[in-house]
Amino acid sequence: MAEGLAGLAGIGRQAALAVDGPRAVEDLRLLVRTPSMTGQERAVQDVVAGLLREMSCRVERIERDPAEFART
Repeated sequence: MAEGLAGLAGIGRQAALAVDGPRAVEDLRLLVRTPSMTGQERAVQDVVAGLLREMSCRVERIERDPAEFART
């Protein structure tokens, strides 16, 4: 991985080195396989919330009325 980081320095390099490449690929595959049509995003929201919880992130869901959101 380090060979692809030649242009990065400092915190950007540290962040790139912290990425678990195989995990990122698996997470992306999971997201791509999850249906998420406009107005029907609940399943993909659940996947993202689960992935964030696995990384010890606090997840807070805020429900919005799609019709109300469209007016904003």
